[in-house]
Amino acid sequence: MPKATPPFFTIVIPTLNEAKYVPTLLKDLVHQSYQDFEVVIVDGGSSDNTLTKVNRFGDQLKLKPVVSSVANVAAQRNLGAVTAQGQWIIFMDADNRLPSYFLLGVKYQLERRPETKAFTTWMDTRSYRNRDATLIATTYNLGMQAYSLLKKPTAVGALIGVHRSVATKIKFRDNQGQFEDYDYINQINKHRWPFLILREPMYTYSMRRFQKEGTLKMMRVYALANINSLLGRTNAQVLAKYPMQGGQYYLPSNGSDKVGFLGKLQTTLRHIPRSELRRLQKTLGDLLE
Repeated sequence: MPKATPPFFTIVIPTLNEAKYVPTLLKDLVHQSYQDFEVVIVDGGSSDNTLTKVNRFGDQLKLKPVVSSVANVAAQRNLGAVTAQGQWIIFMDADNRLPSYFLLGVKYQLERRPETKAFTTWMDTRSYRNRDATLIATTYNLGMQAYSLLKKPTAVGALIGVHRSVATKIKFRDNQGQFEDYDYINQINKHRWPFLILREPMYTYSMRRFQKEGTLKMMRVYALANINSLLGRTNAQVLAKYPMQGGQYYLPSNGSDKVGFLGKLQTTLRHIPRSELRRLQKTLGDLLE
């Protein structure tokens, strides 16, 4: 019998107690207008019914559930990459949301730029009701665009796509508590592989960690990581404070660090209309292209 043709995409999703979130992402994948893909779920030993809920999609998706011996997002992504058969591997977080045209749009963009070896996409700021979330997503989008201009593209691990030839040469460092995504992109940059930042299609990034930890606290953590990345430093000082917690960690919380000047700053930013934030994003994005 002839061998089956490998899918165009493999979606790799690391999970740890994500029974609440991952079914929603899998539903988004079921409804994709482009269907030449497989899904590799790499579970880190969930104590809830994550895998039970995942397996319910076995008749709707080309699904490959895999159990990792460790709960480590980097190790889980690496295991998913080894399992993957696709020409392109897209690492996604379990709490992402995707429009139905997402994979079709990505394929179109990649075919327009065949030299591309890695990519990420903008976050969809239109999807957030909370002004803090809109501000964060806007900052991410423009920050990625600015880094690209400096020839040092970056991305968050919630969505990173790499060509199969890249995935066979570099791995996520599993000895890092977090910010393994920044390190992974730095490895890509060192190889000078073309990295594409797509402004369309966009995905929705979950703000659950920001809601749990407090917006300003997490923005400071990411700002420090960005500065270290630009200066070629490691993020050892912040890694231990940002471990993989899994879905059960993200319970409703009033946690916040809105105190003093920073608290007043956040309150001020909240009063900026979201329409103005989006207009600013578009204007600055055009200037940064």
